[in-house]
Amino acid sequence: MQSTLPSCSSRNVFGAKRQARAGRVVVRAETAARDKPAWTGDSVLSRVVNWAIDTPALYGAMKVLAKNAMKNSAESRGVKWDAHVKEMEKLKELEAIKSELEDPGLQPYPDYYLKPFHAYETGNLEWLAAWEVQPATYAMGIRTFKDHPDWSAEKCFVEMRSRQTDTIKVVFNFVIHECPQHAIDSFVSEGLRIIKPNGVLCFIDNNPNSSGSNGSAQ
Repeated sequence: MQSTLPSCSSRNVFGAKRQARAGRVVVRAETAARDKPAWTGDSVLSRVVNWAIDTPALYGAMKVLAKNAMKNSAESRGVKWDAHVKEMEKLKELEAIKSELEDPGLQPYPDYYLKPFHAYETGNLEWLAAWEVQPATYAMGIRTFKDHPDWSAEKCFVEMRSRQTDTIKVVFNFVIHECPQHAIDSFVSEGLRIIKPNGVLCFIDNNPNSSGSNGSAQ
């Protein structure tokens, strides 16, 4: 079935265990020069936001608004989000592929995979997350290059991917901040195992040492 979309194929990483190997491990933290957002820290607005997050009914509404913002970004460049999801729902062979590839030896899945995450009540392993991953990825590219309104969704995706992939580079881009420490340790170990000689293992994520939420660590 032809898709309605263009084609396209932290906690604290500083504390993660590192394998001994030749070369250097370099950590660089960069914090934005602007003041931290008003909704962070101990401000009145921050307290209101935290209260809303802790209130199930309000948090449910916030999740819907956040997801709609992503959908609007994608659809602004011609990505047919809902139509794509409906197409994926009809592909009954996905269940067969899942059964064929799934390794029973890996179950049960770690608890953190099955907890509510972003807009998904049972975590990122549920089918809706899988169906939406492609348009959501386009939305990330579009939001990254929002200063290029003339770029198509596919161009934004290709440009984003080209800047974070390389034959001697392994990049974890905004992955670890939602993960427990033992999972981060595994990311570091596996990244160092598969990287080519003189390659670069790069983590780009929220800076745990920043006073605001807009700092980034690399």
